[in-house]
Amino acid sequence: MKVVYLVLALLTGESYVLDKVKFETTLTCDEIFDSLIKFKQIGIRKYPIYKNKVAFAHWCEDDKGNYVR
Repeated sequence: MKVVYLVLALLTGESYVLDKVKFETTLTCDEIFDSLIKFKQIGIRKYPIYKNKVAFAHWCEDDKGNYVR
C-alpha cells in the first residue's frame, strides 16, 4: 500500500479551492478520482462533482508532495 493524496481544484462561486484527500491504496490516480467523484447532469452537460462543487482539475501527490500518476 502507498499513501496518495488526491488534490482536487473545486469551483467556489467566483474563485476556487484546493482540497486534498488522503488515501492508502494501490489504485492509480485516475482510479481514485473515478471512485470519489460523482457526475451530475446540469443542462446539456455532465460535471464532475465533489462536496457539491464542480471539480475542474485533479492530480495526485505522494507524502512528500511529488506528482504521482
